[in-house]
Amino acid sequence: MEREIKVLIVAEDASLREHLKKQINESFRDYTVSGEAGDVLCGLKQVARNRPDLLILDVDLQGGNGFEMLDCLPPMHLPVIFMAASGDSAIPAFRYKPLDYLLKPLDPGLFLAALEKALAQLRSGGKKKAPQKLAIHSQNETEYVEIRSIVRMEASGCYTHLFLENGRKITVTKALREFESLLFDDDFTRVHNSHVINMHHIRKFVKKDGFMVRMTDNCLVPVAVRRKVVFEEKLKMVAI
Repeated sequence: MEREIKVLIVAEDASLREHLKKQINESFRDYTVSGEAGDVLCGLKQVARNRPDLLILDVDLQGGNGFEMLDCLPPMHLPVIFMAASGDSAIPAFRYKPLDYLLKPLDPGLFLAALEKALAQLRSGGKKKAPQKLAIHSQNETEYVEIRSIVRMEASGCYTHLFLENGRKITVTKALREFESLLFDDDFTRVHNSHVINMHHIRKFVKKDGFMVRMTDNCLVPVAVRRKVVFEEKLKMVAI
């Protein structure tokens, strides 16, 4: 028997959230509403805690908007159904490759059709298996690096520096965002525009004079304020 698909609803209007939950529960056995939130901060916490399979996201939220919330999340290939009061946000929404973009007040038929589309995609596609090794290409050879041995990654223009647990540093002519899209599992998270870290190589989280993480290679890595919430929630998953 296939497991239920977890849905997270993020919308400022509590009555809208209740209405959507009711529609989902009455129409789909495959879905379960695993969480809800009314603002960006709570939405980020819910994603980190519940790890939903589908996000129903209102563009207009307290403390920001839906796009800003998605920008704070690591690349987890989370399917999104957007809701908005007008079509003005449709073009910026396009870059997030949403399953659908629905106008409020929601048409019940269109909403259920969007859920049907999401269900078909989630059931057919499934989740990717996280890779075990990373292929590092150079002019004359391809080196395969154990992903678990990567302590952290640091951006430097068009280059990315990989720091390994054996103290070795590898510089690759590839942008950090390209590696981030590959390392989508829970082991890695982007804590700053220039830094992706391996959660299993954290030694300390320092909350003095800003937020910093000391890694097992003894390097202090800054944690951006807007990425702190997701980082702290993920940290709870790897530490007791």
